[in-house]
Amino acid sequence: MCPYCPATYSRIDTLRSHLRVKHPDRRGRGPSAAHHRQLYQQQQQQQHHKQKQQQQQQQQQQQQQQQQQQPAYYVSNYSNYSNRYSYSDSLL
Repeated sequence: MCPYCPATYSRIDTLRSHLRVKHPDRRGRGPSAAHHRQLYQQQQQQQHHKQKQQQQQQQQQQQQQQQQQQPAYYVSNYSNYSNRYSYSDSLL
């Protein structure tokens, strides 16, 4: 993220090039390299967070699909009812 304008970049070298070309008069007066590293780390953390969220959403969708594929009835495990079928609550 450029400290002087709303331009954003995913790579630090692209940001440096932008600063040299678009803001040559402010060279040496801008934020320190530590500040740039911090911005870059924040961007990386945001990307990682988004990836984790996407993975969690995919897992939830897979679980929902698996639940939908399961039959609506089940065989009871009780010995007295071993040959009887019970319907799940979702059908009642």
